[in-house]
Amino acid sequence: LYTTVWPLVFGTVFRFLHGRRELSNDVTQQVFIRLMKYCPFAELLEPPVFRAYVALTARNAAHDAVRRVLNASEVAIEDLSIKQELEGLASWDERSDAEVQLLLGQLLSDFEPEDSRIFRMYFDGENLPDIAKATGLNYSNVGVRIHRIKKRLQERLRQSE
Repeated sequence: LYTTVWPLVFGTVFRFLHGRRELSNDVTQQVFIRLMKYCPFAELLEPPVFRAYVALTARNAAHDAVRRVLNASEVAIEDLSIKQELEGLASWDERSDAEVQLLLGQLLSDFEPEDSRIFRMYFDGENLPDIAKATGLNYSNVGVRIHRIKKRLQERLRQSE
């Protein structure tokens, strides 16, 4: 089992985690533990069905790993480039929370109020389900809007250089 599906599992996890090899190795091991504990092998007799189940388990495990990183107050993989761009504007550690909020407010000034609110909640550490509940949007819509806001912020920060 391990040698047969390892390339699928590792490749799925590695792409989801944007090339973080060490974390990908850890998550890949977790996937195999999940498979051994929870996989209904008797129901997954067709190879394409089993392969889809393994890929979904790998994506879920990688998503859980990202959530653990976020809950540990670390920077999300996707947010790393935004933080690095902000660090270029001024020393991140030397800024007070008020200064960071002011800088963020300036960056978000041209955004729709709802987008600004969503990103502020996200930046302050709220998770997607909580943001969705607070805004009345569904989980997927919040995720897409945050992704688009990040892209616009990255572009704006690149233009300011």
